[in-house]
Order: sequence, then C-alpha cells, then structure tokens
Amino acid sequence: MAVFPSAHRSHAGLVIFIHGGGWSVGGPDSPLYRDWAAPLEKARLRAVSIEHRLIPTFQGEQLLADVADAVRYLMQ
Repeated sequence: MAVFPSAHRSHAGLVIFIHGGGWSVGGPDSPLYRDWAAPLEKARLRAVSIEHRLIPTFQGEQLLADVADAVRYLMQ
C-alpha cells in the first residue's frame, strides 16, 4: 500500500485509489498517484493506493475480497 502524501499531518479525509488495468496490471507505485500528491495535500486529503492480487492467477471474488479487505482496514 502506498500513502500520499507521506508526511504525518492532520487530514480532512481519505481518497482510496484502486489501480486499473483490468485486474491484470498496475500497482500502488504508479506515477499517476504521485501526480495527485500536491492537489490532495492542498485539499488536506490523504490518499492511499491499495494492492490487490492479479489475474490470471487469481479470479473474481478473490480480487474483490482484496479490495474489500483493504477498505475495511483503512476505515478502522
């Protein structure tokens, strides 16, 4: 899981990024997420880019379970 911005400051909310690519490519270290760091910091929002398993090794409910688990963890 990647967190943007990484500084420990008070934030007003959380944005959760789930990388695309048809469940087959991508990851939380994508430069796309780093591009959002400055606007999110200005808005006092923290962003988290989660990881999930990829196809074809994993399918359907396993992929959705990864996302649901990550969201539950972040909402604690």
